[in-house]
Amino acid sequence: MAGDLLPVLVGVGQAMTQWQAGHDNPPSPIGMALAAAQAALRDAGAPLVGTIDCLMMVRTMRDSLPLKPAPQGACANPPRTLAALLGAAPRRAIYGCVGGDTPQALLAEACELLHRGEARCVLIASGEAVAAERAAARAGVELDWRASAQGEWEDRGFGENIVDAHEIRHGIALPVQAYALIEHALRARLGRSRSQHIEAMAALFARYSQIAAANPFAQFPQERSADFLAAMSPENYPLADPYRKHLVAQDSVNQGAAVLLMTAGEARALSVPEGNFIYLHGYAQAMEKRMALRPDLSRSPALEGALRLALEAAGKRIEEIAHLDLYSCFACVVFLAAEAAGVDWRARDTSITGGLPFFGGPGNAYSLHAIAQMAQRLRDDRAAFGLICANGGFLSKQAVGIYGARAPAGWQPVSSAALQADLNAGPQIKAMATDGMAVIETYTAASRPDGGVFACITARAADGARALAKARSADHETVRALAAGPDPIGRAVFITREGDNSYFRFG
Repeated sequence: MAGDLLPVLVGVGQAMTQWQAGHDNPPSPIGMALAAAQAALRDAGAPLVGTIDCLMMVRTMRDSLPLKPAPQGACANPPRTLAALLGAAPRRAIYGCVGGDTPQALLAEACELLHRGEARCVLIASGEAVAAERAAARAGVELDWRASAQGEWEDRGFGENIVDAHEIRHGIALPVQAYALIEHALRARLGRSRSQHIEAMAALFARYSQIAAANPFAQFPQERSADFLAAMSPENYPLADPYRKHLVAQDSVNQGAAVLLMTAGEARALSVPEGNFIYLHGYAQAMEKRMALRPDLSRSPALEGALRLALEAAGKRIEEIAHLDLYSCFACVVFLAAEAAGVDWRARDTSITGGLPFFGGPGNAYSLHAIAQMAQRLRDDRAAFGLICANGGFLSKQAVGIYGARAPAGWQPVSSAALQADLNAGPQIKAMATDGMAVIETYTAASRPDGGVFACITARAADGARALAKARSADHETVRALAAGPDPIGRAVFITREGDNSYFRFG
C-alpha cells in the first residue's frame, strides 16, 4: 500500500501531578515518564508494548548539570528502567543529551531509523519531578529514586560544548543571566526602551497564561494580566534584569510526556486507528557559535536557518502553518523565532500549551509535551499543519519540526549538514586583547543572596573586538547606574583585566 514506509506518530501521552509532601505516592522522574508512556500506549489503541525495539529518554534536569548527588539518589539507567516497568524489551535504549532541542531532535532521529528499517516501534519519553524533590526537601521528607534496571544503554552525556570557562566567569553561566544579555541586545536593535520591552514581554506572556489556564496538563494554570507581569511585587520579584519571576520558565514541575512512532504500514498491520496518524513533514537542526563569538547577540542565524530549512523540506510557507509552538523559556526566544518566521506574535498565538512560564518548564523535555499536544490538535484539525520550534542552551541549539495529519507525498530524511557548515564558516568576533575603552552592547544585573551585587556586560572596542566584563561584587554604585541611570547600551566603559577576570566601570 502506498505510504506504508512513512514514519508516523501513533500514540501520545502526558502526565502531571500537584503532589505535596505528606501525600501518598510521591512522584519520581521515572514514575512521571512511566505514567506518560502508559498513556501513549493507551492512546495508540493497539497492544504495542511488545513491538517497542527502541526506547529513547529525554535527559532529566538532575542528570544535566555536574551537581553533587541528590539526597534521594538517582536512577543509574533511566531508559532500561522505564522499559522494565513497561514490560518492554527494546534492542536499543538511548538517554539523550542536554538541551531543550532534544525532543524534536530525537523524534527526527526516530523517523530516520524507521525509514531505514532499523526500528519497528520507537518510544520517546520524559519525566521530571523537581517540584516533588523541592517539596520533600522543605518538609524533611526522604525520597529514594535509586531503583534501577540493568542492561546496555547509550548515554549521550552533556552533548556539545555551548560555553567556555571565560564566559562562565563573566556571567554567561545561568540561563537567566545569559538570556538577559540576549534580551537587552534584542530590545536595543528593535529600538525599545527598557519599559517598552518589559511591556512587550508581559503582553506576550499574559496570553500564554490564558492558554495554560485552560490546559489540564499545565503545572501553573493561573491567568495573569499584563499589568501583573510587568510590575515588580513580592510575588513577581526581580531576577536578572530585565526579568521578573513570572517572565521566565518555571522548572518546579512534576510532568511527563511520551510519543510512539512506527511506520504507517506497521501501524495499520497492528490495527492502530488511522485517525491517530500524525506525520513529520519537514525538520531541521542547527547549532550556534558560543555567545562570546556571535557577531550580533540580538539575532540567531541558527534559528533563522533551521526554520527556513524545515519549511522548505515540508514544502510549506509560514502562511500555511495554522498552529505554532515557539519555545518560550524567555521572551527573546519567542520574539526571535516569530521574527525569523515572519509571524506577528501580537496577532496570533505562538504557543499551544501555555509555554514554559505557565504550562511549565520540565528541563530538556518541554517540547515533547508540545509535540504531544500538537499531535492531538492536528488530529482534530486534519487539514492543518503545525510547527514546533525547540531551543537548547543559550539560544545555542535549534530543532524545528513541521507536522500534519495528511501523509506527505514522499518522505526523505532531511540533512542539515550544509546549513551547519555555513554557520560554522560564518563570521565570529575576536576578543578585546588589552585594557581600554569600549561601548556597552548589552548587560544584566542582579542582587546576590549574600548582599553583594552581580552585573555583567558585553562591550565593543573601537576596532570591533568584544570584551566580556563584570562588576566587582561590592560595586553597588555601578549596578545602580545600570538599573536606574540612562540606558546603559551605547555608554562608554573602561575595561580592566586582572588575571583571568575582566572588570568594567563607567568612563
